[in-house]
Amino acid sequence: MEALCHGENAAQEGETESEYHFRFKFKGKVYDDIFTPLVYRMTRQEWERDYADSPLVYLAEHEGRVFAYLTPEEPPEAFLDKKTGDYDYKRFGTAIGSLKRMVNRDVPRIVTTLRFHRKSISRRPAPYRSRKVRGRR
Repeated sequence: MEALCHGENAAQEGETESEYHFRFKFKGKVYDDIFTPLVYRMTRQEWERDYADSPLVYLAEHEGRVFAYLTPEEPPEAFLDKKTGDYDYKRFGTAIGSLKRMVNRDVPRIVTTLRFHRKSISRRPAPYRSRKVRGRR
C-alpha cells in the first residue's frame, strides 16, 4: 500500500492553477486519488463564494492564492462487483479498508502538517558594532 504523487499544471482547465494527485496503489495496481491538493489564483472571499458548498476543503490563503484539497467520497469503481453493482468486500475488503483509513485518518493528519512560509522582510540587516570597534571621532 502506498500513495503516488502526480503533479500537473492545470491552467488549461481554467479553474485551478495547479493540482497534485496522490493516487492509491495497492498490490501493484494504481487506483483513484486519495488526496488532491489544489491551488487557485483568487482571494478567499472569491473561493468561498464559488466553492463554499463543494466537497473541497479550504486550507489557506497565501500570496494571492487559495489552497484547498479534495478526497474521494466513495471507493473507486474498480472495487465494484460487476454482477451486483455493490462493492466486492470479499475480493477488495483489505484494499477498501486501507483506502478508507488513509482518506479518513491519514489525510487529515497530513493536512495539519502543511505550513506556508511568510514573506521575508526585505529590509537589509544592520550589523551590530560594539562601541569598542567603532572608530572615534
